[in-house]
Amino acid sequence: MNNKVYDIRTKRRKEQIKKWKKKKNDILLMLFTFLFIIGYLSITAVSLFMNPNNNKLRVTMLKMEDIIYSEGIIVRNEVTVKPNTSGDASYNYQDNEKVKKDDLIAVISDKNLNNIKRSRLNEINAEILKFQSQRKDLFLFKDSLVKLNTSFDKKIKYYYGKTFYGDNFEEIYALKKNMDDYLYGKVSLLSAESTDNTGYYIEKRRNFLNQIDANTESLVAPIGGVLSYYTDGFEDIYTKDTLSNIDLDDFKKSFANDVSDFSRINAGDNAFKIVDGFEWYLAGLVSNKDIDKFSVGQTKKLRLFGVRNETVKAQILDIKKYGEKSIVYYKLVSKIENFLNVRKVDFEVIENSYEGYKLPKKSVVKKTLLKIPTDCIVKIAKVRGVLKKIGNEPEFTPIDIVYSDEGYSYISSIGSQLRLGDYLVKKGATIEDTVVLNEVANVSGIYVINTNIARFKAIDIVLERDDYVLAKPNLLYSIKLYDQYVDDISKISEGKYVN
Repeated sequence: MNNKVYDIRTKRRKEQIKKWKKKKNDILLMLFTFLFIIGYLSITAVSLFMNPNNNKLRVTMLKMEDIIYSEGIIVRNEVTVKPNTSGDASYNYQDNEKVKKDDLIAVISDKNLNNIKRSRLNEINAEILKFQSQRKDLFLFKDSLVKLNTSFDKKIKYYYGKTFYGDNFEEIYALKKNMDDYLYGKVSLLSAESTDNTGYYIEKRRNFLNQIDANTESLVAPIGGVLSYYTDGFEDIYTKDTLSNIDLDDFKKSFANDVSDFSRINAGDNAFKIVDGFEWYLAGLVSNKDIDKFSVGQTKKLRLFGVRNETVKAQILDIKKYGEKSIVYYKLVSKIENFLNVRKVDFEVIENSYEGYKLPKKSVVKKTLLKIPTDCIVKIAKVRGVLKKIGNEPEFTPIDIVYSDEGYSYISSIGSQLRLGDYLVKKGATIEDTVVLNEVANVSGIYVINTNIARFKAIDIVLERDDYVLAKPNLLYSIKLYDQYVDDISKISEGKYVN
């Protein structure tokens, strides 16, 4: 009985001890977690105090130019063509097409003639047939005359439909040729006989042809070049020979294009112009504060604003000063096709072009680097380094190249085993052929923090402004596009952690 009571008490005691131990462990775990959190927060607070947050920026590309704004008057080698007769126009080419000298561009004809053309030709043809039917002595030529008359009648009907309904006036010339051929055939046959009526009909037909010819005008290209139906009336005023006569008053004029009437045109009006597609000219206004940047014979890069923004090279032919402004006269040899119909144009003179990584000036730091000749750098097992002379033996020393140029590479002395005064063995040379490490260079750069550890990266500054610089892109060992860096370097140094 006593043993049974003892066992129960022992069992209860063990359960109590087990519960106490579990509670103790829970208390210790909670205490440990609390201390860990406190410690983490303390370390973080110290870290934030020692390493304050910096604005993290990314490297971006910037393209910029030094430009001078200007306005100009375009002068072209162009020839306008005007008809001597009024009439309906038929054109064979589209605007801005290239044409050769003497190409038939347009035909001017009076449509009113088309109303009498068929009836008059039919009347003459009927008279000829009537006359021939009465000529019994021309029996030998009868078949030939019938064939000629039938052919002539078909030609008249064919060309009547072409010209009267289709407005295709160049067909009139084909009609004239066919009529000439017909007359030649008739004359050959009728000349075999002697009759007073023969000359009468020949003369009557020729008078009709002369009437058609007098009321039809062919307009051909006087020169080879680019065809344009846009004219402004200044084609004969602004020419290559009169270019230097353009002054400030010319820039006050307004220039409006007239488009050729594609249905009817009057005598003396501009039907079209042909532009020499090679050389053209430009008179441009420039403020005298910038005129020292221009000189005769110099080639400039211009960006002209028009249908397209074209960039062209232009040679300066002459410069004239007028009070506070000057006029620069240019010669151009390309891209005229986009300015055939433009007289006045705004443009920019591009003095310099820059492209690089834009960086705030306050992010740039200068650092002193060791300067190592390139012919001392070797590679062993894909690791770059130098052979430093220790006693009479070369010792391979790895290096971390920060920057390089022609003939030299640059490394930071921080974390490096190299020091000024060390002897370096030249690549492929004997132990006696050494170079003394005795040069340093001050190199500009920024602290890149892609891994939150500040690493100095050298830059090559190509342009400097008041609040930013442009760094040359795509250099070996230098910064890359979208690298992260800090804008405040006052508390940053090599190898430092950045939040």
